[in-house]
Amino acid sequence: MNCSIARTLEIIGEWWTLLILRDAFLGLSRWADRWTAGEAGPPLLLVHEPCGRPGEAILACARCGEEITLGNVRPEPGPGAH
Repeated sequence: MNCSIARTLEIIGEWWTLLILRDAFLGLSRWADRWTAGEAGPPLLLVHEPCGRPGEAILACARCGEEITLGNVRPEPGPGAH
């Protein structure tokens, strides 16, 4: 390959890797840094329309509805694992 960008992408992986590197160079230490609350509060609220109150996101099992925590999950290879 004669293209330096194509060679770089071949080395570092997927296209979104460059987005992560860009944010790292801009000083973000994790993806959520852009959305964390500063002294003035969070930059965006998601309001639950039925009750009119700000919602709080939780990670829950789509099958049983139980909250997912580090203590009740285990990693397993997915269908795309090599």
